[in-house]
Amino acid sequence: MEARLDLYTDYLLSSFGQTSATKLSEMLDKALSHDVFTDMLATTAFDGRALWKEVKPLVRRIESEDGVSVVDDTIAHKPHSEINGLVSIHWDHTKQDYVRGINCLSLLYCSQGARVPVGFEAVVKPLRSDVKTHKEEWKAHCTKNEMFRDMLHWAYQNAIPFRYVLGDCWFSNAKNINAVLAIGKHYLGAIKSSTQVALQ
Repeated sequence: MEARLDLYTDYLLSSFGQTSATKLSEMLDKALSHDVFTDMLATTAFDGRALWKEVKPLVRRIESEDGVSVVDDTIAHKPHSEINGLVSIHWDHTKQDYVRGINCLSLLYCSQGARVPVGFEAVVKPLRSDVKTHKEEWKAHCTKNEMFRDMLHWAYQNAIPFRYVLGDCWFSNAKNINAVLAIGKHYLGAIKSSTQVALQ
């Protein structure tokens, strides 16, 4: 299965046009049916746990107590795709506007000159009905800040050694900073000019 996944990802990375399992099968002179790739994609979990399983040996080779964990989110713009929960409307601070796309949160581990992704989560917004207004809206079950705190806790439980957590102003709030401090780490991040800070 791993060889097929490598073949499929190589195909996606090297293609310039529209891709499909059928086109890949045709490129292979139908040595592998398109159903092989479709079934693989339908039955394999492509989540943070699967990523950790792949990168754990590398993390263990480069880990150090002075490591840094970096949280960030990114949007893959999909202006022509239909909204379906995974593709949804998100605020893009680089454009200062709402855009249609896939929003992912990632946790990057930096140590000894190496950078390894150790966690990711797609922001999925299922269609929900508001109890009071009965209006339907695409809304996530949890916020990106809650997702970040879950990722942070997961990285800590998996004994990934790091001293600092870095984030942009989106993640610089009291709950996140307190979550970092609670596990004995330090937080470095930008803050908005309108943010109020209570000095102790």
